[in-house]
Amino acid sequence: MIQLPATLQKLIDSFKALPGIGSKTAERLAYHVSESHESYNKEFAESLLNIREKLNICNTCFFYVEEKSSCSCCQNNRDQTKICVVQRPKDVIAIDKAGFTGLYHVLGGVLSPLDQIGPDDLNINELIIRVDDEVKEIILAMDTSLEGDATSICLAQRLEEINKDLTISKLARGIPIGGQFEYIDEITLMRALDERRVV
Repeated sequence: MIQLPATLQKLIDSFKALPGIGSKTAERLAYHVSESHESYNKEFAESLLNIREKLNICNTCFFYVEEKSSCSCCQNNRDQTKICVVQRPKDVIAIDKAGFTGLYHVLGGVLSPLDQIGPDDLNINELIIRVDDEVKEIILAMDTSLEGDATSICLAQRLEEINKDLTISKLARGIPIGGQFEYIDEITLMRALDERRVV
């Protein structure tokens, strides 16, 4: 049986280690790189190295920031009265594309006792510090999982303790646009009924 050169196999294994990349996709990516022009490969390699060298995390909101540049999430032209709390930096992009104009706060994960992730392992205290008189609403935008729900409940309790007048909301859950009832699971339908609103 013909074996791939060790260099190519190592590249395939590196791609396979990425989330969502299976064996076939890893092979396609590795073949693409091996057949690409040298200038493309150098640029690609530099991009990978620059991620660690030049990419930092904002000390205020914990979103990605390029070294020596200001954070685009913390700019003064954003609505300073609302903070949307998310799990990961990539969640900021998804919500921003939906049109949110307020501030963001990245927790860095969710509470997970099984994984030994507690409140002190997340950016919860930093969020509490950010809540001043100008902030009127905190929007909790965690994943719809048991851990995400537990994190939302914990945050809501902590925030209510420091400011009774603060509006604490969470993203609505329910039926997706174009969804047909026969394909929607019971829990989603139940949440859609529980979170229904007047038309």
